[in-house]
Amino acid sequence: MSNIELIKILLPVVTFALGILATPIVEAIKERIKWKAIYKNLKLELEDELAELPARLLKMSETLAGLQGLKEKSVQSGKPFKYIPRKTEIYFLKASTEAAFRRLDKNQRYAIKSLFTQIVALDKYVESMNGMEVSMETLDECIKNVKRYLYTGSSMLNTMRTVARNSSSLLDHNDTDIVNKVLAELNIELTTDDLTIKGKAIVLKD
Repeated sequence: MSNIELIKILLPVVTFALGILATPIVEAIKERIKWKAIYKNLKLELEDELAELPARLLKMSETLAGLQGLKEKSVQSGKPFKYIPRKTEIYFLKASTEAAFRRLDKNQRYAIKSLFTQIVALDKYVESMNGMEVSMETLDECIKNVKRYLYTGSSMLNTMRTVARNSSSLLDHNDTDIVNKVLAELNIELTTDDLTIKGKAIVLKD
């Protein structure tokens, strides 16, 4: 048997064997490309939210001042009594978690779990505010919802920064420190003490 004939016989076998060996590598590359595309979209969504959320928090702080002024019968000019921000919708959050949760680092994994909870909580407060007319009978509940939104929204701002690997994210801080630092960063003259409800600080559940 000549070398050429031997090559003709072995070539299909070798090609088949190489194909089997290369399949896991090809699939891994495809998975990585898919993950990068999904995460890129998630990061774009988070950056959009990060650009808008500070303005919503500022407006909500003005609303709190307006409501407290109304309660104290000392209405402040230009301060609204009601503000309904849009709901927070991050379409690629679930897809990113399902596609490659293991590709996220520890801080991102922890943050993304918190983010699911925070979005639900924030939207719940928005629904409550939207369905409630401001009156002397509902004033206390309106104030509570605004305080909850400010606390949770400030914490969520940092959570989104962590998931997006934003250099401004605060790691290894407790909720109180994070909220206080975010409020100060946004020049909102409030602290977690001001957001206390009935002697108890708001606590986020992960």
